[in-house]
Amino acid sequence: MSLSLLILKSGLSLVAQTTELDYEPKVHMIKPYSVNVGKNVVLTQWPVGTDDEHVLLRSEDLLTVCEPSEQVIKSYLRKTGLTLKELNK
Repeated sequence: MSLSLLILKSGLSLVAQTTELDYEPKVHMIKPYSVNVGKNVVLTQWPVGTDDEHVLLRSEDLLTVCEPSEQVIKSYLRKTGLTLKELNK
């Protein structure tokens, strides 16, 4: 599992702990948040309207997967209450 920045075809950016699956849906996300970067990084729980922390994503919705910036990683750790050590398990 790794922390990834996922860019969807819709233009939405998500940050989440991810695991690539061998089947569709292709990506298992844990604690996904939408990312809005302006003057500050703002993370919003995603998808809106649910408390689910495990979300599956189809490859047809995914444009690319990148490594998040240090600023996004710090914001994600603050938001989730995780430490880098816990994240890198």
